[in-house]
Amino acid sequence: MALQSPTLISSLNTNSGAVGSITFSSIPQTYTDLKIIMSIRATTGGGGVWLHSTYNGSNNAMNACWYSSGSAYGNANGYGSTSNGYNALITGAGDTGNTFAQVEWYIMNYTSSNPKTMFTDGYEENNAAIAYTTYGFVQWNTSSALTSITFTADSGNIDQYSTFYLYGISNS
Repeated sequence: MALQSPTLISSLNTNSGAVGSITFSSIPQTYTDLKIIMSIRATTGGGGVWLHSTYNGSNNAMNACWYSSGSAYGNANGYGSTSNGYNALITGAGDTGNTFAQVEWYIMNYTSSNPKTMFTDGYEENNAAIAYTTYGFVQWNTSSALTSITFTADSGNIDQYSTFYLYGISNS
């Protein structure tokens, strides 16, 4: 089976001002996989702010996220952690102005009755000596299909001019 080209399902932005969260809701159940691409910044923090996710309004997913700055690296929340849901570092207000983190989210078999597996990768842009790259995964252990996903910043809000694109991908 070959993957088909991604189809844009929805796009969201914060052009009117900062917001507490961004939610893709009523996700159509007509694709095999989902891909989310975001350019995102938080209103507080410096040296990166953690991005959180919830699925169908619930935070019962297992998360792991690794980060590296070129001189430091680590595991953000421990394999199997459900307590903090760190999935990527995003650019914070203390980072270089007008820079945004680039984050991609890939969700496989989101309509399946089996657990859902998701991969994340991102780059917290800073135009400085230290900027973080992150790679993580999420396992959402549910038989429910994914119908909504919400993103929030660990501190502050999602800053103005952040953008989010949700794509559907079919195996056929």
